[in-house]
Amino acid sequence: MSVEQNNGPSEAEMIETGENNRENRVKMAKELADKVEVSFDPRTYSEQMIQAYFSNQEFREEMDKYLKNKTVIDLGCGIIADTFDEYGPFHIPWFVVSIASQSGASKYIGVDKNPNVVCDPSFKKNYEDKGIEIEVKGGEEGDMLVFLSEQENDSANIIINGIDRSIIDPSISANREYLERLANELSRVVGKNHVVIGMGAEMIFHNLEDVSMDTENMEHDGRKFSFVQIATNKEEK
Repeated sequence: MSVEQNNGPSEAEMIETGENNRENRVKMAKELADKVEVSFDPRTYSEQMIQAYFSNQEFREEMDKYLKNKTVIDLGCGIIADTFDEYGPFHIPWFVVSIASQSGASKYIGVDKNPNVVCDPSFKKNYEDKGIEIEVKGGEEGDMLVFLSEQENDSANIIINGIDRSIIDPSISANREYLERLANELSRVVGKNHVVIGMGAEMIFHNLEDVSMDTENMEHDGRKFSFVQIATNKEEK
């Protein structure tokens, strides 16, 4: 009698599983992250966002509508230093954290490839005492694309400020490929039930043009803020 040996699912069958897709996403993201050329910029775009939030009722109501009881991922969250000329101690900016807390978000995740991005324990405790969970990813685990590739579909709102040509130059081939993949991951993670919110990140939104989406632009003090809602979930690649 011959015994048929079962060696588990075939490679073709494995490709159909979500876990295999996730592994492929993360692998591709890490390969692109190794090639991308990123410059760190001390400009604090998020300061304009918090000014708009606390002085513009329409903007505040829009933010509250989307962020309440949801996870907020702050891509390229940046740093606050004692001075911008000679970088001193680094702390996660309180600007977007404060907005997330005020809006009733359940969790804030700051993500930045700068290895000096840290979160002071007392800062973290202060906000968590107000009811919002705080998490910070810096250095290698803070690469925007790699981090997003590890997240579930339709799982979070994403705030992205000031990721422009001074940060990632799209004229470089590897950077352009990174940005295209980043747009794909953005659309997958926000899905149909979350939004991408930001300013000073037009080249990111430009790469989202291939996605079916609805965009609402709001202006405050000469600054344009975009709220991008994905109209249809994008297929995983």
